[in-house]
Amino acid sequence: MYTAATATPDHYHLSPVGSHGLPSPTPPSSPTPPTSPRSAPTPPPDIAPVTPGIVDTPRSPPKSPPQVVNEIRAIIEADEQGTTRDNRRTSWRLTQAEFDGLLEHIDKEDIRYDWVAPFGDQKGFFELRMAPKVVHETFCTSVGTLLVERAKLAVPTESVRNTATSQLQQGKSQRSPDAQLRWVTEQDPTVVVEVNHTTDLKNLVEYKSPMLIIGSEHAIKTVIIFDLEPVRLKSASKTRLGVGAAWYCLLRSATKEDGSKTIEYSEWQEIRDEHKNLSSGSLTLSASDMLSPSILKRYPTATMDITHRELLDILEEAEAMQQLEDDKPKVNRDHASELKKLKLTFPQHPRKRAYSLVSASSTLSPKSESSASG
Repeated sequence: MYTAATATPDHYHLSPVGSHGLPSPTPPSSPTPPTSPRSAPTPPPDIAPVTPGIVDTPRSPPKSPPQVVNEIRAIIEADEQGTTRDNRRTSWRLTQAEFDGLLEHIDKEDIRYDWVAPFGDQKGFFELRMAPKVVHETFCTSVGTLLVERAKLAVPTESVRNTATSQLQQGKSQRSPDAQLRWVTEQDPTVVVEVNHTTDLKNLVEYKSPMLIIGSEHAIKTVIIFDLEPVRLKSASKTRLGVGAAWYCLLRSATKEDGSKTIEYSEWQEIRDEHKNLSSGSLTLSASDMLSPSILKRYPTATMDITHRELLDILEEAEAMQQLEDDKPKVNRDHASELKKLKLTFPQHPRKRAYSLVSASSTLSPKSESSASG
């Protein structure tokens, strides 16, 4: 069962689908998305150079970053040092000016984030996507690989890949989906995967995911949202974060009778329950769910099926990888100092200068040209 989200020129209204596969008996008066399965100082004037005819205006002192910027920076630093909490805040509603100010105070090349630019009277949405759990990364990678394998079976003459590491630039918005099914002849992916484990599921369902489809002008046909419910697992020595029940729902681009575009939500489908029992079923994508218009003309009956058993196998493998990571001894060692002590000499590149470590410094310094050539 799917319920449509109706579009107006100003914004999109997303209609309800109930919770965990149970449709709402009566549609509410206000449409809503599917119910979540869980909730340098200026120099003095007397020494400054003077140019005739030009008035030297004193510089204003630099402004302190807004509080929200300091909050985000603190979380980034804690994440880099490995001291973040599992329940740390990960998302903020920001104005465009606040987001631009944030980029002036952080190294955006070293973090992964999503930014959905403001529209109408809505603030933008900023989310940090840093240092995900091993279970999350392993699950995303394996699901992306399986999607590509099944797409190749469905459409054997077309090349397709999982461009999971590619940034999606949509106007002023920048997105980093967990997996992307992209046909090599197309600029945009047709299927996007988002996996929620410890972040804000409500914003993912109600805002970020539909905006992926809208921002792509409906070139993205389907967004698959997986929800891996976090649970506390206790052992004799410690408590760690694990996965309980697992669910997914689909957002599909659709066309109404009048030809306008809309978005449809599926019901939430359970992969396994809170006792880790398998729920039967399969995730099915039709040709229109996964193909671009040009490929759809040639393969109008193509389909893709991934059973819940296959998804559960992927999840259990990801959990085993997380267990190995959690059981590793935590060693606080100064690896930079260890590297420096090795005094390595690197091979000379045919077209570059050779580099070696300087024992008195932790930085890499180029050898002189004469040394390199000798």
